[in-house]
Amino acid sequence: MRKKIGRPPMSGKEWLSVMETAHSMGIKTSATMMFGHLETSRDRARHLLSILELQKKYHGFLSFTPWNFEPGGTRLQKEGGKVTYRAGGQEVLRNIAISRIVFSGHLDTIQSSWLTNGVQMGGQMAILYGANDWGGGTIYDERVIPATGKQVGNLRKETIISGIKQIGMVPVERNNRYEVIREYT
Repeated sequence: MRKKIGRPPMSGKEWLSVMETAHSMGIKTSATMMFGHLETSRDRARHLLSILELQKKYHGFLSFTPWNFEPGGTRLQKEGGKVTYRAGGQEVLRNIAISRIVFSGHLDTIQSSWLTNGVQMGGQMAILYGANDWGGGTIYDERVIPATGKQVGNLRKETIISGIKQIGMVPVERNNRYEVIREYT
């Protein structure tokens, strides 16, 4: 699969090896899964289970973020239209919910990206489906996602706080180690 999307075929195993080394040394990291390109459900399951296996061994991952592939301007879109559109909201929410179930009791923070999925879907709905972090937080001058042709705004803290309160949840601000530094009641 990795070769089909232009990644070195062994890079997934190499990444896991680097993460294992880091975790064995007490270095905490995060994990992601890009979906919505050419992968199958089996590929996604293998990805999640590989991360879970390593997490059970060292508890070194602080968070997990499933994020959908943005095909705009990519080789997968340009060459033969292998991926013509991004995964829809149902697919995004399904991957968040499955991630929450797979990592239950082993990895507490499941992120959703408001950056790629918007405030209502990537933030509010994702929380209702199992995410507990708006990965990306307040980002200014984002350049990676716009390179795909998708426009993103600059989200302010007040928008995040309001969005979380609108769905009846209590927003908290955290640091990079996922420690709560402020609660917004």
